[in-house]
Amino acid sequence: MQVETEPLATGHQQGKISLVQLYCLRYPLAHPIKTVMGEWASRPAILVRVEDQDGAFGWGEIWCNFPPHGAEYRTRLAALTLKKALEVVDICRPFETFRKLRNRLHILSLQAGETGPADAIASGVDIAVHDLIARKNGVSLTRHLGGNTQVIKVYASGMDSRDRERLVDQARESGFKTFKLRVGFGLESDLAAIRSLNELIHDDESIALDANQSWSVEAINSMSNALHQARPAWVEEPLPVDSSASVWSEAARLIGCPVSGGENMRSHSEFDEAICGSVFQIIQPDICKWGGLSEVHSIARRTADAGKQYLPHFLGSGLGLVASAHMLAALNPSGMLETDVNENGLRELLAGDVLKIDDGRVRIPSSAGLGIAPERETFRQYETIYEEINLT
Repeated sequence: MQVETEPLATGHQQGKISLVQLYCLRYPLAHPIKTVMGEWASRPAILVRVEDQDGAFGWGEIWCNFPPHGAEYRTRLAALTLKKALEVVDICRPFETFRKLRNRLHILSLQAGETGPADAIASGVDIAVHDLIARKNGVSLTRHLGGNTQVIKVYASGMDSRDRERLVDQARESGFKTFKLRVGFGLESDLAAIRSLNELIHDDESIALDANQSWSVEAINSMSNALHQARPAWVEEPLPVDSSASVWSEAARLIGCPVSGGENMRSHSEFDEAICGSVFQIIQPDICKWGGLSEVHSIARRTADAGKQYLPHFLGSGLGLVASAHMLAALNPSGMLETDVNENGLRELLAGDVLKIDDGRVRIPSSAGLGIAPERETFRQYETIYEEINLT
């Protein structure tokens, strides 16, 4: 498919960021969330707000889920590095933002071994710059990115397969029709989950699995017959992302249904290999983790040109969720938006009812930019760090 229009032009004048504000938030959970990577006792988020010389502003989000206390560190790192790095950014050329910022942070990322944090910082600022330009042009972020779609489908994710019946019922009551279970809790547990898939869903529903890189070819071989019988909608990240091509090919053969991945890919070459190869049918970059809107825009278009599906990965606050919704609406309006259904006050606090689910769908905000503009007073109680960078 092709997007309905090209991204809007922004003119040739040069524009600079004059102010950056970083808000590190942490929302305490009533009950810890258990994942393959460990337990979460709280939900973190790093919001970034940028402002230009005219007072126009935009919001973005920096990925910070792991390690548990990484959010505070990444906020400090952003505050330390962005003033110098932002000298090269021209906000009137928003699609150059991630690349220019990441190039400025390259030596630091090598010296400190901080590739992931540098990617995420550049991604969050990139999203904020696009939001600023869309607001300034008076168009929605979807329109700014080249789309016109106003309604997209969503699916429920983050559900622990060991509590699958309750969680699927709960998500169904919230309006979802597609569900994704987290597996990777041991062969016996995963087999039980796979064998129960068709009993969990209704005729008009579908269900997928997310292994979070935790399986091996040997484990997949033991589950192969069950997977072939259950036919999940897709299996996400069954192997560590850096597994060899031959190992990935064997895993895909044994799984026998669509394989997805992308949230832990960190370069155009990695994505091109996934897009052009035969293993992955679904490509899932995370705009807050690598590439921002600028690079993921290109990846999503190449994915569509290859006849594959772009479905954004997302696991963060309501702000990044809304940004991901705009990206999906612009680049793959027939796709589905990942929506974590675990407790997360920062999702409701920042997105509110903007993405209200109705029969498995949500309506995309049509007002300028993201369509939301967080007020500090609404989240101040969850702030752990605030940093301000003045570039004037």
